[in-house]
Amino acid sequence: MNPSLILAPQLKPGDITGNGLPWFARIVKGDAMNQQIPNDSMSIIHCEDLAKLSILAAFPKQSCDGLVLPSGRYFGVNQSWAWEEILLAIKSRRPDFNIPPKKFEKQNPVTKFDNTRRDSLGLGVMKDLSTILDDTITFLEEKGLIK
Repeated sequence: MNPSLILAPQLKPGDITGNGLPWFARIVKGDAMNQQIPNDSMSIIHCEDLAKLSILAAFPKQSCDGLVLPSGRYFGVNQSWAWEEILLAIKSRRPDFNIPPKKFEKQNPVTKFDNTRRDSLGLGVMKDLSTILDDTITFLEEKGLIK
């Protein structure tokens, strides 16, 4: 599985570790990415969706030729969203969030993925941006990383 930014409540008990959650908490607090909206995109997945994809990739599937074990690389992402869209989604969840200024006129293309292989695993609908951010922000609030 080849994920990018994994967001959601941390599964491991105890202190929040890793890179993604602390960095995202700094963004929500206004301590990072506060000078301008990046003219870029970020590929995000909810950890539950990534776990389900990983499990589906670990077991054989029935086909007309018998059992087939998935192999190779799979994009473990839902999709990419423009940073402007991500920051606006944070703002909708936390009205006090200050969106930095936009210093570009035309949005650079959002990263696109061919999800044919990922979708062949059979997960179906994945969590949308609003759900991903809501679950993550609620967790960070409960842990006291953001107020």
